[in-house]
Amino acid sequence: MTAAIPPLLMLASDHAEKGRCYQETFAPGVVVATTPGDGLSFNPKVSPNEDSLAVVARAGGGVAALVADSHFGPAASEITAREFVVAMQAGMAGAAADLGTLLRAIDAQIPRQRPEVEVSETTALAVVVRDGHLAWASVGDSVLFYLRSGQPGLQRLTRAGGAFLGGGWLRRAFDQALVAEDLVLETGTARVSPGDLLLLASDGIEPGVSGMSSQRLEQVLAAPDSLDQRVAALLAEAGSASRGGGRDNLTVVAIECRRD
Repeated sequence: MTAAIPPLLMLASDHAEKGRCYQETFAPGVVVATTPGDGLSFNPKVSPNEDSLAVVARAGGGVAALVADSHFGPAASEITAREFVVAMQAGMAGAAADLGTLLRAIDAQIPRQRPEVEVSETTALAVVVRDGHLAWASVGDSVLFYLRSGQPGLQRLTRAGGAFLGGGWLRRAFDQALVAEDLVLETGTARVSPGDLLLLASDGIEPGVSGMSSQRLEQVLAAPDSLDQRVAALLAEAGSASRGGGRDNLTVVAIECRRD
């Protein structure tokens, strides 16, 4: 994978039709997709879809990816995705601490760039995968899953959190103990091997809104189909009210680890 591959942005306001799934292959082993679902949203929304994502090929190999789940408007997730692309194209290193620093910087940028008529804040999950090394930083409740090649057991690498980027009023509403400057940030690293699968997903993947248990999610991800087919099957099931899902935005980035 080379830096000549253009970055990919899928912005919430560009993919806002209820019931539609949007999917693209970024590069071999990297598939992205988003859907607002076709069911009645369990939280009030300004627009049908408030999730955004970004994927960037790193110079010298590897990939950086982000999913952002905005609340009360799409702007916060869109700003986060755009700023992520700018930072990655500028050559930001891929350590977990670097990603955490980036999310803190974006936290300060959102109130400056967000339209005055919108109060949106957003979760964010950012990863860099390169040379068998995974680094991530997360604010909020998006989920990073890891499925080791040829082995059962879908691992959840991130913990669910109630924090948000973009000003603080929303995160304080979830936790009265927080003050305006507080930002609950999670970072981590792991070793990965060729054939391993990573899935970044907004909280639309949770069983209560997707209708998919962790066992069912593992079945879909471990199926002997192409990565494109597995992602399409995941969105079709998790975004469908008739199958028990479709109650929230769902945005995913699937990364099949390869040798750089």
